[in-house]
Amino acid sequence: MTKGASPYIGHADEDEIEPIQMISQVIDWRSGFRVDADDTRTLVQAIDELTSRWNLSVEWDGDPDDDDFHADVDAPSLFATAYDSLTPYGYTLWAWETDDGSYAGWMTLTRDNEPLRELATSLGITMRLGSEVT
Repeated sequence: MTKGASPYIGHADEDEIEPIQMISQVIDWRSGFRVDADDTRTLVQAIDELTSRWNLSVEWDGDPDDDDFHADVDAPSLFATAYDSLTPYGYTLWAWETDDGSYAGWMTLTRDNEPLRELATSLGITMRLGSEVT
């Protein structure tokens, strides 16, 4: 989107719309999330919200309600922890590359990994497993 344009897809010119922009607005906080790079509290909340929809929870290796927990973690380590915690239950945490330094992702059933990779490639979306976030 060009500078000064509306962040909402409905107000953008057709040639300004990136598929991931549309997808992220549709799935935001229902099936996916996008958070500021340094906002580890919101990242934990977003992942916890997604996992609770499948009656799962992430073992965060600490208390995410504690300030000290957030002083010692970053987004990539949280993605990796969540990915490792969900994999045994047949779920995959994904991240897609953003152009603004934020972190974004979604969760799928592991059996859907390959079709999701194919779809993302077709749409030009660069994504990675939650365990590969840097």
